[in-house]
Amino acid sequence: MNPGEPISRPLGLTLLALANFVVGGAFGIIALLAFFQLVGGDAVSGSLVTVLVSGMVLATGAVASGLGYLRLSTFLGKTIGTVFGLLVVVYVIYGLAMGQPLNVVYVIMVLFGIGNTSLVNTVYKDVFSAE
Repeated sequence: MNPGEPISRPLGLTLLALANFVVGGAFGIIALLAFFQLVGGDAVSGSLVTVLVSGMVLATGAVASGLGYLRLSTFLGKTIGTVFGLLVVVYVIYGLAMGQPLNVVYVIMVLFGIGNTSLVNTVYKDVFSAE
């Protein structure tokens, strides 16, 4: 991509970037809530720390990959997007292994993670450019 050259980004990839920003914001809010519970003097539990760390990691991954989708960056878009999608699936599997019931949020998260990973590696794989 040359400076001054118009960016030819598919609409679907732009919508995926916007979805990543929304999901990243949701994970960021979850991480903030966990942080405020820890700072507020609630008993420190392993699950609360897990929610804080995973929320921060997933929020960062979602926003970074969304920016990569908008910039058509191979590293931020394709690589971080793939890792983010796989981490979302791992997060859901971890939650289920810890005894959380399967619910509609987990189903949507798995579909989003698989969709993110599969779209950037199949449909949009040729769109990304090296920086």
